[in-house]
Amino acid sequence: MQISATSAAVTTRMATMSSALSYLHAQEDALMGIRALLDQVSELKGMLNDATRSESDKASYQAEFSQLKEVYNQLKSGSFNGLSLFATATNGEALQVSNANGTQSIQLPQPNLSDSGLADVFANVSYRYVAGTSTQNPNSYAYVTKPGTWSEAKSDAESKGGYLATVTSQTEWNQIQASLGANFNNEAWLGAKLTSNGWEWVSGEPFTFSAWSSAYPFVMIQINGQDIPGNTLAKFSSGYTASPNKWINAYNMVLGFLTLTTTVDGYILEKSGSTSTTPGHLEEIPAPTLSQISAGTVDSALSDLAQLEASNAAAQNHLQMAMETGQNNSIQLQSVLSMARDTDIPRELSALRHSQILSQASMAMFKESFSPEQIMLRLIL
Repeated sequence: MQISATSAAVTTRMATMSSALSYLHAQEDALMGIRALLDQVSELKGMLNDATRSESDKASYQAEFSQLKEVYNQLKSGSFNGLSLFATATNGEALQVSNANGTQSIQLPQPNLSDSGLADVFANVSYRYVAGTSTQNPNSYAYVTKPGTWSEAKSDAESKGGYLATVTSQTEWNQIQASLGANFNNEAWLGAKLTSNGWEWVSGEPFTFSAWSSAYPFVMIQINGQDIPGNTLAKFSSGYTASPNKWINAYNMVLGFLTLTTTVDGYILEKSGSTSTTPGHLEEIPAPTLSQISAGTVDSALSDLAQLEASNAAAQNHLQMAMETGQNNSIQLQSVLSMARDTDIPRELSALRHSQILSQASMAMFKESFSPEQIMLRLIL
């Protein structure tokens, strides 16, 4: 019967709520134990600050404080029927239990003590992750004495793990000068070449800075009326008084049967700066000692604990009210079910059917007595 099924469901939910109430009682006991620990910490703090206490006494207070933290950790990790009394998630969790009628969910507090001031009092050694760092070291420059063409200098630079120097700013040009010292005054190849798109650095960087000598770059020769400019980049030596250490365009090309090349005494080698990496690591955060815990820290922990106790008490009251309502509903359902069981339903249905048949027969006889034939018969008689 539907009443029987409803009654069974109510009974099951009542058992669940009873178990939930026991869970809250266990949580309440743990909170009471934590309050006792805080009281002991306050007492130890008072004795530690007593100037008449010896160093031996103070050491014993610290040892006792360490024992209190162990007890706290045991209470913090307590459970009821395999369910943790306190959450380990960042913001705690909310356990839900349905009321007796299954129409409402009741939330049970499962706070995370690590989010409260209690963690500042009973903190253990902890660790935090320190992210690694990556530092890009500046590029390096060197003068290589090796007479040859631009192509030969380019190949030699690449064989050394670098490339012909590229210069993208006055700052970098100054840096090259500082790096090379006296060698900066030598004639040298640089890493730019003239293409159909204009001057380009071998590194692919934009050619936005230049230190051309006066009148450069210019067309040095003509072939069949066609201007043939120098297509590679070099710098004058400091001995060229007109434009010392300025840039010129020189030749490195083959035009049919004509090979145009320029030989320079050396080149400036550039190597990309290496990357210095410091790996991430765990950094230990020591647990605070008894002397490092202030009275304000203990007061804050007590305040947070009071809120946790209030939340637990409110949940217990809510659950008890729901259980009382469920108990009344269960009694009423049991009463209805009992009445249903005491009634002989087949016999009652048979009697009802018999009564309906007699009623239908009486109505038929009543209608028949008022038919036209019956009325005419009565008039004749």
